[in-house]
Amino acid sequence: MKINELLLNRESPRSFDSNYIISNEDILTITEAMRLSPSAYGLLSWRTLVIKRSSKFREELLPLFYNQKNVTEASAIVLIIVSEFDKLIEKDIPQYVSLMDDNTSDRVKNYEKRMLSDINYAKVDPYYVNWTSKEAFIAMGASLAVAEELGIDLCPIDGVNKKKIKEYLFENKLIEANEKFGSSVILGKRNIDVPKKKKIRLDKKEFTKIHD
Repeated sequence: MKINELLLNRESPRSFDSNYIISNEDILTITEAMRLSPSAYGLLSWRTLVIKRSSKFREELLPLFYNQKNVTEASAIVLIIVSEFDKLIEKDIPQYVSLMDDNTSDRVKNYEKRMLSDINYAKVDPYYVNWTSKEAFIAMGASLAVAEELGIDLCPIDGVNKKKIKEYLFENKLIEANEKFGSSVILGKRNIDVPKKKKIRLDKKEFTKIHD
């Protein structure tokens, strides 16, 4: 099926089948799409943390998701964990550079300096304060069509208590101090007893204007 057909057919379920259990194989296929997503400099400033229905952390996290019905019913919650600026500088960039070909060359060293300079600038510019969190949405977007192709229903979830989630994850040693919650998606099978909503979008002619 073509990508546009997948996106046309998919929906973000308001209710999930609470008995459905997603396989680890399907989860890993979806998170692999996130891993292969584009990112600034190719740094991949995010990783994923999957909380399945059987996880001991799930019940404690649900109130931080405001006990949204579809979250409580979903088979798994995929948390997108993003790096804060200090982690980018201290760990992500050095690790990335070490994996590059010819990483001792002047070309690579200059590229590393440029990355560090840009990140240090972003740290003090309010416009970039949520830069890595915004990049999490790239990963989220990549996962939509992949989940639909697998026959898995996926719903992006961003209306949560991000500050409290970060605190909870850190207290339970699930993230480092220089990481934070970026966004999330929930996975499972839609509740077939709840009818699909009509997909409403801006008209194509209004949405895209091409100037030759």
